[in-house]
Amino acid sequence: MGQYKNTDKDWEQIGKSDPYYGVLTFEQFHSAQENPITLKDFWKSGEVYVQEILEIVHDNISKNFKPKKVLDFGCGVGRILIPLCSKAEWVTGVDVSQGMIDEAQKNCERLQISNVDFIKGDYHFAKQSEKFDFIHSFIVFQHIPVKRGTKIFKELLTSLEEDGIGVIHFTYFRRARTFNNFAYYLIKNSVFLSGIWNIVHKKSFSDPVMQMNLYDLNKIFQFLQAAGCHRICVRFTNHGEKYFGVLLIFQKKNNLISGVK
Repeated sequence: MGQYKNTDKDWEQIGKSDPYYGVLTFEQFHSAQENPITLKDFWKSGEVYVQEILEIVHDNISKNFKPKKVLDFGCGVGRILIPLCSKAEWVTGVDVSQGMIDEAQKNCERLQISNVDFIKGDYHFAKQSEKFDFIHSFIVFQHIPVKRGTKIFKELLTSLEEDGIGVIHFTYFRRARTFNNFAYYLIKNSVFLSGIWNIVHKKSFSDPVMQMNLYDLNKIFQFLQAAGCHRICVRFTNHGEKYFGVLLIFQKKNNLISGVK
């Protein structure tokens, strides 16, 4: 299969060259920072999303929940992080791309947001003793190889404090024949094959190729139960015509017996 793709390197390149499209892969968000109208739509989508998520939390998990210390994993340029800053006392943004973090910091400075900090990394993102009462990640894990993403997810669950709320998104199904899935795996994970794929699609050989990885929900629910996250609300998501995802909204309640209350 050749040399494996370095996804960190790919995201560093995306973060520097086209960060807004890297967050929302719709054509209108290419070079969004150069178009005020498009940029306004980009930020508005984040505000609407945060409001909807908090409504789901209040209606289904905890009526009076108000986030205090928040972790936004895969924060990108701050689309979700910035509206979260208006809802919480402190927000920590984590991203593997320094380019994304630099752009997020600029956006926070522009808006005079001071209750925020940033960490560059993956699952080594916080001090071992540091806890958060709200941990969020949306359309991020799909771009992380499953073995690595699983480690990150388990670390996030460890960092969620008792009674805290988690909102984590995964893709789990690709509508394609087995052969196509196998071919896709080879292309996305091989430097050579992904380069050929780029050339066929009239791109540079070295252009980054966004991975879309599928997670086993049986294992995800196993990790949630083991971590004491028994109150769970599920929302389905669609990603184009091929990919199905789930947004898991849950509360860590270790005092529940067998998760039946």
